[in-house]
Amino acid sequence: MDPQKLETGDLFERDQRGWIRSNLSEYENIWSTFIGHDGRGAAFPITSDNQSLQERHSRFCQHHYSMALFAYLLDRHTKESVRLMQQDADSSAGLTAERYLRDTQNLTTFVALLGQVCDMVESMAAKSALHENSIAKTIQDFMKQRNNAIHGARIPMAWDYVGVSIARIAQQGNASGWHKEALWSDMERKDFVYLHEWMEETNRGLLETLNTRTLPAVWGTAKKLFAEKSLPQRGAAGSSFGSTLTQQASSTNPIYVRPSGT
Repeated sequence: MDPQKLETGDLFERDQRGWIRSNLSEYENIWSTFIGHDGRGAAFPITSDNQSLQERHSRFCQHHYSMALFAYLLDRHTKESVRLMQQDADSSAGLTAERYLRDTQNLTTFVALLGQVCDMVESMAAKSALHENSIAKTIQDFMKQRNNAIHGARIPMAWDYVGVSIARIAQQGNASGWHKEALWSDMERKDFVYLHEWMEETNRGLLETLNTRTLPAVWGTAKKLFAEKSLPQRGAAGSSFGSTLTQQASSTNPIYVRPSGT
């Protein structure tokens, strides 16, 4: 098995390698060049003796991984939420308290996951000492939407025979739409967009941005920071790099998932 492929990654990377390759195509290249997997739920240590660089590399690894994980969860949540909203629209059952709460929860979870992805990109840029301006700015529109949704009152919502709609959330440099200082009474019907359409559009736009702008920028700046002499050591096939997760690992490692029976 090629030790530089996601087939030797952790549980998430191996199981969802098809999704990662389709939606975050640069992830595997960055992973195999700068991170790797030691077979025990951890990235390969960097070879540099510089402690500051070691810490930046550790942060880079965990933020890069978490970004992909949260992006996958956002995509999965989007698909499941849209399915439930379509199911409600087809039933013609009308608005109930349960549907009201479920739609509100689906929106809140979506925004929270959107924010986690953006937070990981910003952290990867700042705490790993990558060029923040060229990386964090790629997701600033999504971060602005997240901030307006999280730090304000509940986003105005409305229901009709088609489904649930929300006031469109303001983006970076665009004062129109819902923002954290707005009043519900400020919103007019023309300001609303169907929730399933907004979720699909936002999720698709975020994945495209990560794939075509964010990760290519990460690749270029990481290559400058983690010079060739300090790249993680790569094992050959059959070494610890790419070995199975059945090996003992530190119980404090958040990536490691102990297989049953071990």
